[in-house]
Amino acid sequence: AEDEPLAGATAPKVGCSDGDFRVNNLVEQNITTPRELQPGPPAQVATEEPAVPAAEQKVDHELTLEIHSAALDRSFAKFGWMDPYAIILADGTEVERTAPASGAHKSPNWNVAHRFSAGHIPHHITVQVWDKNNFHKDVFCGGTSVPCAEDMGSFARQPMALTKNSERTGILKVSISVTEVAKAGSNLKTVRSSRKSGLARQKSLGGEFDHLMARLDDVRLGDETSGGPVNSIALVEAHQPQEASGDSWRLSSVSRSRSNASSTLDASINEAILGTWRCVETFGLEEFLKATGVGIFQRKLAMAAAWPVWDFSAEGKVIKFVNHSAIGDLFEDIPLGKEYEWKDGHKNKLTCKAAWKASADGGCLTINRSGAIGSYKEERTVSGTRLTFLLTHGTGVTWGRCFERV
Repeated sequence: AEDEPLAGATAPKVGCSDGDFRVNNLVEQNITTPRELQPGPPAQVATEEPAVPAAEQKVDHELTLEIHSAALDRSFAKFGWMDPYAIILADGTEVERTAPASGAHKSPNWNVAHRFSAGHIPHHITVQVWDKNNFHKDVFCGGTSVPCAEDMGSFARQPMALTKNSERTGILKVSISVTEVAKAGSNLKTVRSSRKSGLARQKSLGGEFDHLMARLDDVRLGDETSGGPVNSIALVEAHQPQEASGDSWRLSSVSRSRSNASSTLDASINEAILGTWRCVETFGLEEFLKATGVGIFQRKLAMAAAWPVWDFSAEGKVIKFVNHSAIGDLFEDIPLGKEYEWKDGHKNKLTCKAAWKASADGGCLTINRSGAIGSYKEERTVSGTRLTFLLTHGTGVTWGRCFERV
């Protein structure tokens, strides 16, 4: 049981091999919390840009992380109140540990800051929350990880979802800031916030990535115009304690019946595409993001995003599409054979037209999208129990995913 003491769960100060982190949810505006997510590829990690020779650099970058508080969804103690503490790991190595918040139970406050010296920004930071126990092993309550880069800017008191065994266990509030620090001997006299380069606000990336970049940009820029409060960003912890690890992301019971009484679509569509599909492969994504000018920090997030599950159902002559994505559930009604308007995550208006072409073992759903900021085509080709998604940008670059029927 999760509440059982975890053998060896005192999180000793030892290095961990770099793990892959997974973005598993981002709720924004009318996007609902996803019911299931799939793990991304262990080997897919965004590559770093070539380093500028030290002699040519006039500034270093300094990162400061502050852990404010946590709100746990439940108690991890069999009896009594919890004394939670937090551990900060940089690329798998512990660098800071707070004092236990005695008697704080599910609502600890720490307000502890850790500064990473100039020029030593980690690839990612992991925060783990534990319950201190004087009678047996400490109990892991949940964790989260944040990818780091020089162009990530600042996040003030951002709620981050804590997870354990792929389940949300609470919220952690953190602040992160990256500042440019003048190098010794340089003529620069100021220390300033790192420039927020690589924003994708005026790009058309397609899929859920427009929504991911939009929410990310709003948080970094302090944009209050997006509507509604800034909700939690859930990032699966990069270094779960071995004792706390469980199965990979589990698929909830979300499958829809492939038959739909209200559907008046062609029978080939009902048989071929309606139902639930789970992503099993992603290809060409990093090359696509580089070609469309996305910065390293945003690429890290996109490359680490949990793979989605797709639901297709029908209502009349409309295909109803739900993308259970890494940032929440995204909804789209797709009428066949006529133009309709759709907005991406940045609220850019796109004119779309969808068409279905049947084949001997399935068919292909094609959606062409175009707007002031660009155009792209989405193709979802079904062959038996396999669905292949291919997105082709107006510039010719592509990325895609493969799905299997659930």
